[in-house]
Amino acid sequence: MALVDNTALTTEALPGPAAAPETETGLSGGNLLDPGFRLTLRPMRYPQFYDMYRDAIRNTWTVEEIDFSDDLVDLQRKLLPAERHMINRLVAFFATGDSIVSNNLVLNLYKHINSPEARMFLSRQLY
Repeated sequence: MALVDNTALTTEALPGPAAAPETETGLSGGNLLDPGFRLTLRPMRYPQFYDMYRDAIRNTWTVEEIDFSDDLVDLQRKLLPAERHMINRLVAFFATGDSIVSNNLVLNLYKHINSPEARMFLSRQLY
């Protein structure tokens, strides 16, 4: 079985590995798009992704944290019809956009990422 050189698939925008542990093929080094399937988080090759995952968790709020009871009243009574229309369009746009991004992450990107910590970060964006 021949090994595929995936170095051309990486970009400088991606964080580099913290360490270059030996891979399942016996080769040291590697990149985010290495062939193979790692199931364990440790040792981490890309701790930056784990940090981004933890930051994403800290930046998440839930509906229980915010009182929305006045919002519907404000939407119906305080806004002009054109403003209400714009708000409804924006909400619809972002709901659709989030769905498109989620589908793209799952169907196109996630399957190419081997690093568990990078997968954790990507999956956090689906929430």
